[in-house]
Amino acid sequence: MHIVKSTEAHLLQLVDVFEEYRQFCGFERSPNETKAFLKKLIRNEESIIFIAIDSKTDGVMGFVNLYPCYSSLALQRLWILNDLGVSSKFRRQGVSKALIYKV
Repeated sequence: MHIVKSTEAHLLQLVDVFEEYRQFCGFERSPNETKAFLKKLIRNEESIIFIAIDSKTDGVMGFVNLYPCYSSLALQRLWILNDLGVSSKFRRQGVSKALIYKV
């Protein structure tokens, strides 16, 4: 497994894992809207999405989505970990830990 910053090249595989995450959280599937949402986030750099890539298949195993915020007291930008999802095919393989340690 290796962790990379997601690009539009990963979009179709990311949508599948993101949709599984949304369903796990009780939301209905909405792949077209999810694709548009993620494409906008990536293209406009509104968040940073790191993905875990399976070394054997090059498939997306999971993701972590970070949104920027700012701290006036710390005088710097901070990142809020908003979403963390792992495909059911890859659970219990240390994917979420690897993603969090990347952050």
